[in-house]
Amino acid sequence: MKNIKRPEVIEIMQSELDKIYEEEYEERLEKRFSMGREEGVREGIATGLSEASIRIAKKMLSDGLSIDQIAKYTGLSSGEIQAI
Repeated sequence: MKNIKRPEVIEIMQSELDKIYEEEYEERLEKRFSMGREEGVREGIATGLSEASIRIAKKMLSDGLSIDQIAKYTGLSSGEIQAI
């Protein structure tokens, strides 16, 4: 290091700091994308389950089951079932 001039040392250090910053930035970015994907999957599953419950409730209504019975088996509230 004694043979390297001060401006060269500063350039080397800055280059290394830039690499570290870039790696950390990419890691944080990937983590955020991953969290976003996981949240999207959870929302998709919840939406799919809700839509399935509504389809089942419609069939149960058409078969003449009571709102209480439908609520018991689908997890929907009586208000949700009445709105169908």
